[in-house]
Amino acid sequence: MMNEQYRETILDHFEQPRHRGELAAPTRAMTVTNPACGDLITVQLRTDPQRERIVALAWQGHGCTLSQAAASLVAEQCHGQRIETARHMDATMLADAFGEAAINARPRCATLALRALHAALSDDVLDNESMARKGDLEERRLQ
Repeated sequence: MMNEQYRETILDHFEQPRHRGELAAPTRAMTVTNPACGDLITVQLRTDPQRERIVALAWQGHGCTLSQAAASLVAEQCHGQRIETARHMDATMLADAFGEAAINARPRCATLALRALHAALSDDVLDNESMARKGDLEERRLQ
């Protein structure tokens, strides 16, 4: 059974989501879905490579209460964080806020935003500046 305090925290994040919206000119973005239930989360980031920080973060999505509340919590916790700190965030942070019972009952829903965040911060994902440079190189090769 879920503790009342955890339930209130989940509902608070669901009903009053933090950093929900769209960023102008994100440097990184990733969309992750849970095909089992149809939940979807898109995380957009603006990072400062010199300071190695997430300077802006927004998310959009749809799905169950837990997936949307978790996206809000992840966004709240990551905003202004060092990139390396955000890369190491895990379900423990979610369990501390929402309770282990909720996270263990629906781990895919609970960790969807974390998976989107980690994928967006992956070195395999080019930021917009790198993509623009890559595009310039490809464009020059075509000429």
